[in-house]
Amino acid sequence: VPGKAKINWVHRNNQRIGVSVADNPNGPWTRLDTPVLDINHDDENAYDALMTSNPSVCEMKDGKILMVYKAVGKKNK
Repeated sequence: VPGKAKINWVHRNNQRIGVSVADNPNGPWTRLDTPVLDINHDDENAYDALMTSNPSVCEMKDGKILMVYKAVGKKNK
């Protein structure tokens, strides 16, 4: 509409949680080919059916690993 402000959103929800490994913190680093945590391909209504990102990982007192991550679903869930 002429004379009205425009808001354009560039939106790419193709993020996945991956990992790279190295023998030394200074590298060289090798990126694994597949995501560690991919989207949920089996359930279109899943909360992580569109995008996964921003992982935070810690080891619990019982030795189990906990990962909390951001997710986006396809149906605003």
